[in-house]
Amino acid sequence: MKITEIVNGIHFYVATVRIKRGKSTTAVKTIIYAESTTQARILLSSMYGDDSVVSVSKVSESDLTEANLNQTVPNRTIPRPDQKPVPRLLPTAHTHKLAQNALLNQLKRNSLQVKPTIDDLRVAQGDFEAEQKRVNREYDEWAEDKLKWAEVRRRRQLR
Repeated sequence: MKITEIVNGIHFYVATVRIKRGKSTTAVKTIIYAESTTQARILLSSMYGDDSVVSVSKVSESDLTEANLNQTVPNRTIPRPDQKPVPRLLPTAHTHKLAQNALLNQLKRNSLQVKPTIDDLRVAQGDFEAEQKRVNREYDEWAEDKLKWAEVRRRRQLR
């Protein structure tokens, strides 16, 4: 880890990205953490494709409230001294929960997949060998028939 990462910190960037699903294209906004605008743009290009990044702009942590992310107007009035400040949720808690759910779903899908056992592999190998023997036997019979009919044709020609 570099000392500049600790001293300067990583900045928040809001980016607009074009997403293609089938024949339709949609512009979506996302948040990315990076040291600079250039690095944010490079990260987004590698994730979504070179031509998909529309815009990248730096935002402060105070702008990243749940109200701003949901496109509602936050309360910009100065609170009175007797009022308690309203705690603001950072999107990291929300994205953390989404990531946990996605990983849980992935683990569930992976655990439900049928995994072959050694016995399954032995049965499959036996079936494969039996099929190969059948094919070889059929080929040998075909080759014998071919030779037999060639002999019959040769005899007919000699008469």
